Amino acid sequence: MGNICNFLCPKSVSRCLSTSELDATIHDSDVRLLCANEAVPVPVENSDEHVTAVVHKELVSKHQEKSNNSTHDQLKSISYSLQGPKVIKEYVKFPFLTDNEIGNWIIKSRFMFILRGPPGSGKSFLSECIRIRFPMAKIFSADDFWYLESNGCEYQFDISRLSEAHEWCHNNVYNAVCSGYSPIVIDNTNTRSWEARYYTEMARRFHYFVIMVIPQTPWRFDAETLAMRNVHFVSLETIEAKVRNFEHIYPCYYGWFWPAPPSETYSKLDISDNSLDIVSRPAKRRKSSIHSNPCMEVNRLLKWGWDVLNTIIELPGVHYELINAFGLPQDATVQDVISHWESATIPDFGTDLKTCNTPSIPHITAKFSKYGRATGAEHYALRRSVNENLLGKLFTVQITGLVITSRTIGARVKLPNDEVIRHLWAAEDQEVVFPDNIGIMPVNRPTGCRAHVTMALATGVSPAETGLDLLRVVDMELNNRPGDHVAIIKNGSVRRLIIPKVHCSTSPERRLVQVPNNSNYHPRNNNNFYVNGISSVPPSDYETIYVYDLDFPQHYRVTFAASY
Repeated sequence: MGNICNFLCPKSVSRCLSTSELDATIHDSDVRLLCANEAVPVPVENSDEHVTAVVHKELVSKHQEKSNNSTHDQLKSISYSLQGPKVIKEYVKFPFLTDNEIGNWIIKSRFMFILRGPPGSGKSFLSECIRIRFPMAKIFSADDFWYLESNGCEYQFDISRLSEAHEWCHNNVYNAVCSGYSPIVIDNTNTRSWEARYYTEMARRFHYFVIMVIPQTPWRFDAETLAMRNVHFVSLETIEAKVRNFEHIYPCYYGWFWPAPPSETYSKLDISDNSLDIVSRPAKRRKSSIHSNPCMEVNRLLKWGWDVLNTIIELPGVHYELINAFGLPQDATVQDVISHWESATIPDFGTDLKTCNTPSIPHITAKFSKYGRATGAEHYALRRSVNENLLGKLFTVQITGLVITSRTIGARVKLPNDEVIRHLWAAEDQEVVFPDNIGIMPVNRPTGCRAHVTMALATGVSPAETGLDLLRVVDMELNNRPGDHVAIIKNGSVRRLIIPKVHCSTSPERRLVQVPNNSNYHPRNNNNFYVNGISSVPPSDYETIYVYDLDFPQHYRVTFAASY
């Protein structure tokens, strides 16, 4: 680690600041403090939000002290050293180091950094930058195992104990995720997907966002330079093999995520119900603050969805239809009806609901990758915009309503803008959801219309069904069949759509409402499913979807990430 820090912060190059540099923004100041050879005075608003010059000076001094005996290595790398700190700053200019809002998320939510790269590429220096930016960070490396017997004085590598070293690192990481620390940094090579698998599984199990980081140093895949730079004298042949075998790690899916459960530092916050009163004022957009607790956002979303669901089911007509459809007694309560679904979120959606088999942090799926096996997964993973945004980018999305079917309960989402849709959105908006013979004309749906957040599922239903249910609503709307008005409730209105009953492999064989021939909601009178006076499907083979439309959308801050 000493050598790489010496190359990134060379002792021999003097630090000269131009006027434009002195007038740089606070975000640039964060990076300047990480990369400058001397402490640079910058205004500090909050000691928890900014890296101090004093801490940085200690780090640089430590690395310069270690590198005094590395004159030969310095001479070999003079071509990089002469570029100076101005270029060096670019090597660590990552959003998670420079953006204060995502820094707030990293501290208060749960994040795991998995560093990737051959020996000598700059991983350990980057981990030190993260430690300076986030003093509470827990950094783990299998290399530390080789210092144990000498009490940290000497690196004693023994290839016969390599598996023992990684098991030791695994155990340390396990203890950290059990405690909920954030951020956690994995400083190993992780060149192959199987090498990082233990850490991604721990992240999924304990609800951590994973940010995979490859150093931006220009020599990161130059085997000869890496062989000269790495501090543990790894052979050229070994490094060439690691560079040659370096592979992309594909997630299960990409998307925009609400915050994970609070980190250990903030897990004991007393969040009262009064703090969620903002739900009652959706017309007024909340001001985002880098000092706020992002974990409140997910609570606000779930409380809103739960309140709307209860209000809709309390409507006399809706309540009566649902207890008949679900075979419940006439005196069944609202909670009895809601128990038809299971919570699909972390934290739980509502109260006293069972949890489905695949709960997840609330999110909007942008691309289902299936660990690289889905169609287009490789092309999507190589997009520059995708890789840049995976390093810590926040967006504002709008919730426009709630869709309730027998299979799913999901929030309807409007994505930020056309640029986001063009570069990051890759979900299948044109998937066929209705048979050809039911009188609903196929339409070209708008890009991004499938965006949603799954909140609850019926037993045995896949989360993917929420998007299909939303596409059914979109098709009806585009065919000028928006449904019938049911009621005006707080901050919005409810409508009812009657569609042909859906048969799918992921859904239970039940329908929400069987429409009797004498019903006021017969499709002949409402959704006009009859073609030339002849029904294309049996009259009883229909189901109802309830749609809640907000008068004004609600805004939420979310981060673009991947679920590994």
